[in-house]
Formats: sequence, C-alpha cells, structure tokens
Amino acid sequence: MTSNSVYFTEDMHGFIEKVISPFDGEAQTFATIANEGEIKDQNFKFRLTINIENIENFINDKELTAKATGYIESPLFGGRREVQDGVFNLFVESKVSKDFDSIKEMHYTFQFSNEFNETFNFYAFKNIHKQDISNMWKDTTTLYTQIFKDGSRETPVYAGILRLNLKDFTKQMMTLNSNSKSCLDRIHSIYKFMNVFAENLWEAYTPELFNPEKHDWDEHIFPVHTSKGVSNADVTHYHVDTEDGLTIQVDRFKRSECRDIVVLIHGLSNSTDMFIMPEHYNLVQFLNNNEYTDVFSIDWRGSGRHKYNYIPNEYTFDHIVKYDLPAAFQRIREELPENTNIHVIAHCIGSVAMSAALSSEMVSGIKSFISNSVSFTPQVHKIAKFKLKVAPFFLDNIFRYPYLSPQIPYMPGNSFAKWLSIFQSLVRRECKEPACHMASFMWGWGFPAPFEHKNLHPLTHKRIKDLFGATTTYYYRHISKMIKNRESVPFHREKDFYHLPESYLQNLVNVELPPTLLVSGNKNKIFPLSNKLSFEEIKKISPNQNIDYREIEGYGHQDIFIGQHAAEDIFPTFINFLNKNRA
Repeated sequence: MTSNSVYFTEDMHGFIEKVISPFDGEAQTFATIANEGEIKDQNFKFRLTINIENIENFINDKELTAKATGYIESPLFGGRREVQDGVFNLFVESKVSKDFDSIKEMHYTFQFSNEFNETFNFYAFKNIHKQDISNMWKDTTTLYTQIFKDGSRETPVYAGILRLNLKDFTKQMMTLNSNSKSCLDRIHSIYKFMNVFAENLWEAYTPELFNPEKHDWDEHIFPVHTSKGVSNADVTHYHVDTEDGLTIQVDRFKRSECRDIVVLIHGLSNSTDMFIMPEHYNLVQFLNNNEYTDVFSIDWRGSGRHKYNYIPNEYTFDHIVKYDLPAAFQRIREELPENTNIHVIAHCIGSVAMSAALSSEMVSGIKSFISNSVSFTPQVHKIAKFKLKVAPFFLDNIFRYPYLSPQIPYMPGNSFAKWLSIFQSLVRRECKEPACHMASFMWGWGFPAPFEHKNLHPLTHKRIKDLFGATTTYYYRHISKMIKNRESVPFHREKDFYHLPESYLQNLVNVELPPTLLVSGNKNKIFPLSNKLSFEEIKKISPNQNIDYREIEGYGHQDIFIGQHAAEDIFPTFINFLNKNRA
C-alpha cells in the first residue's frame, strides 16, 4: 500500500440459486431467486478488503475504482475460494439496474474458481435510488448478485441477493483505516474518502431544488444525435432549404441499393434520434435487416435538433405541409432512380402533417403509408384539452416564455419554466425523472403520458432530455383548433396557405390515399384512439380508400417506436404491411 492509501473490509451474506432463462434483471427477479436459494439453504458470502492505493487518484477517478481482495464462501463452489482480479467501484452512473429511479450504482467484480477449477465471474451492484433518502440503508446494504461462467456476461448461471447487516456494518467501519505515516495524515485520507462518499449520496438523494448549480445539462449517456445505433450502413446528412427561409435536415442510412425505400417522419420535438437509438434494436436497423436497405429520415422544422425552436415563432402544421415535406421529398427523389418506390412511416404530429400533405397533394407518389397515433381526427383527454386552451395564452402573454422542453429541469438558473418543472416533479410520483414529468406536462394526460414505463429501456428513460427537444406554442394552438373542429384543418387559409383545402379530412373525397395502415397503442394517453376514429371517419366519407387500422396491446404513444421490445412486438407488423405494398 502507498503512504496515502485507504482500506476497509466488507462482509456480505445472502442466498443464491441457479438461473432459469430468461433472466430479466429486475429487482423482484433477484429477490425471488434469492428466496428460492434461502429455502434450499444455498448460502453465499464474501469478505473483501477494499484497497484504495492512492486517495488523490481515487477521488479524481470518474468511476472511483479500487482493488478488492479476499474470499467467497459457499457450499455450491466447494467452500472458501480465493478472489482474483477484484475491482470495486464506489459510485458509477447507473447502467445495470432495470430500475427507472436508479441514479448511481456500486459495483463489485471479481473471479473465483470452484473445487474443479471451473472459473466463475462475480458481478454485483448496489442500486442508489434518485431523491429517496428513505431508501439509503437498503440501497447501500443490498447487493444484487450475478455469477457468470467462462467469461460470459449474457445470462448468469446463479443470481441472488447479498446483504450487509448492522453488526457487519459496524465491523466494517471499525476496519476503515489508512497507511499514511502520521496520525494527522491518516485522518486526512479517511476524511477525503468519507467526503467523496457523502458527496455522492447527497447528490443522489437530495431533490433538484437543493442542487441548483448541478451541471446536468451537459451530461449525456450517448453522444447527442449519435448514429452508433445503426451498423453496416453509410450515413449521409442532407441540408434542405425551405421556401420560407429555414434549413431542415434529411438523414440517409444506406446499406445497399433498394427498389423500395422507407422515409421516416418523427413527432413534434422528437428527431431522427427516436429511430436510431443505440440502447436497443431500433427501427432503422430493423428495416435494414429486413430487406429495406435504404432508409431516409426527415428532421422537419419541429425537430429537437433545430436550435431555432428555442426562439419565438408562429409555425403551424401548415408550414410543414407546404414547405418542409415537399422540399424534403424532392431532395430525397433527387438521390434515387426514377422507378424507386417510396414508403412512409410517420409518428404523432409528423403523421398529422404527412396525412395533410397527402390530402392536399402537396406530396404525392407515395407507395404506402403507416401512421402512428394520430392522422386526420386528433382527440385528447379533457384535461389535455383544457391545457391546450389555456397554456399558449399564459406562456406567450403572461409569463412570456418562448418554448417548452423536457430539457428545462436540467437548465441552470431559476426561470419560470424551471419552477414549473419543479412543481411537476412534486405532484408526479410515477418516477423521479424530471424530463419525463415535463414531457407528460407538455403532451396529453397520464402518469406518464407519452409512453408506458414498462415498455422503456432504463437508459431510454434516463435520456428523455436528449430524445425530446423544444417546441413553441403555435403547434398547440393548431392542435386545439383541430380538436375544436373534430378533424384536421388548416390553421389559417390565407396568403401563402389559401390553396390548402378547408378540411384535410373532408378533402379525401377528392384524393386517393396510398395503401394506409393506421396504428395506435391501446394505452395511448396523448391522442387516445384518434387513429381508430380516423379510420371510421375515412370509411364513412370515402369508403373506397385502401386503409386499415391496427391497435397494439399494452403500448401507448411514443413507445410504439422507442420501446425496448418494439422490434419484437410492433416492427414485424410494419414489415408485413410494407411487404404487401412493395414492388
């Protein structure tokens, strides 16, 4: 040990049991397996000495890494066995726990061999819950344990829970010491260790209100707008200028030439990012792997990637219909052979705009169209309807705030919107992610509103502030008008928009849609059953339209695309529809 080292010994005891696949990694699953191990008296314990060789290097290490030596003891592995290559991380960003409210983890990693010289990898974590000091004892004394064989990290052969009881905790504190030469130096080294320990707990457990200067706005799990979720494809970015003076973006993910290409259109304040998420099997990768090897995505003016959404503007869906989509599709066609078939998959407000563009014939020549959540007949919960009526007036005229965004809770300062986000976090108990609270405030009515929590990957939940950007209030005003009219209509049919039809829905009497699949989750809390209503209304006014409706069990609004199991539950439905309508 070096002269400014810190060390302590930790004993933990519990029960483990063999894992029967599949293993989902949920806390309850660990508990169930541990209970089975206890019934069979399959005990497991370890004694580890945690050695911080240099306290200065330790506190400047982002992952607070130390060495771990000692032994495990269990009848399942031949009694007492020596630990090898042990590593301890005091606090790291949450990346293993399936708990949405996990903010930090303590990691224990080492190898050991049984009496037959078979090698096992021990990988365990303690889960620190966000802003819940009542859980501190449980969080810091409960170790979720996985044991893998032969270097694999896919499915553990054993799992369970180890615990630190009060007696062992007291012993552990008695072993906390330092090898520093003088008594004062030892005290100083131990103080530094305890200080970094306490600072991390304070940061985890105290509400945002007491951490006003915490710099969360520039912390990202993945690089912002990363394309690392798409492999084996060439990525190209096209900047497209619109007639009214904006620049939008079209991204292309091309693996090989394809007669049938797919164009993706995101929702308001989302972006192409929702289709290329690295944390799970995403839509672009799924399309590329299923013979749709050339995929485009349009970041229209409402994209979270565009900084002009952070300043006041009066854009409505009609701007998207007249300026964005025609320009984007023209640019896409310039890159393709003339005989290429174009299929479109659109979400939320992107779907409303694409539906209106087809009805007004601002976009034509589409081979097939998949619309998620809402298209020609937006409808919302009565509380969401009230919010749409009053929020734009108060934001624009009373508080004079230019935009709303789930990123607001992470911004510095104490603006009105920051206090609004704090209020949302006080009244919403479904999770402790303030960006999730703000997204639910901005859209629909539910706890949460945009998705079903159970459908999200924990990393997705933690990066909501990166997946949703800013929006101004005129889109809300336009939605409110459509809801009042009970159908999709232009905001103002004057000047540049005079040529648009009086009703995008009613104009379907004069226009033939491409083969269209309307989709919605049965737990949609943003536009509940709007696409079902659209299907029924279209069939009334234009019964010969080639349309179908599909309701997805157990899904909401956004999770149709960003759900961690969407590739299993939903995307095959998209592929089947596309295949029916391809060349």
